[in-house]
Amino acid sequence: MPTLREFSLGDPVDVLLSLLERPDKIPLRGTVAWINPAPTSGDRPQGIGVHLPDDDNSRMLKKDIEVLLGGVARSSRPTYTL
Repeated sequence: MPTLREFSLGDPVDVLLSLLERPDKIPLRGTVAWINPAPTSGDRPQGIGVHLPDDDNSRMLKKDIEVLLGGVARSSRPTYTL
């Protein structure tokens, strides 16, 4: 998640996520899993990675995101994910 705010690993974070094809925003609560500080390597934006809890809502959201990403995850194109 691109952000200029400062976080520490493990900090709780609330996110309102917008997905393509979904008109509503999805509220999420997770924890900071990684930090991409400024200046960044590889032209990645400053921001954080968010770890979601292991619950039914997060599992459904993960499936929805994987469908939207399609083959991008297996592509050789660079992404902002780990």
